[in-house]
Amino acid sequence: MEKKLTELSNDDLKKNLKSTKTLIGVFIGFLFAMIMIAGFDYIRNKRLNPVLISALGMVFFAAYFYKKAKNINSEINSREENK
Repeated sequence: MEKKLTELSNDDLKKNLKSTKTLIGVFIGFLFAMIMIAGFDYIRNKRLNPVLISALGMVFFAAYFYKKAKNINSEINSREENK
């Protein structure tokens, strides 16, 4: 079970933020690649590829991790303001 953000140390928050940003980049990279593959397949065969459906699913994962990164960043900023 994941700990609450308020229970983590600043170093742990920064590590979580870094890994979350990395995951966002990976999902966006996969999303871009899948859209390109589906686009080229559509141009060649004039049909939609199931890869496009998977790419749309990646959007939700990227949005989830973006929200998580935003929450972590706001927790770090609130701790720095309280110093």
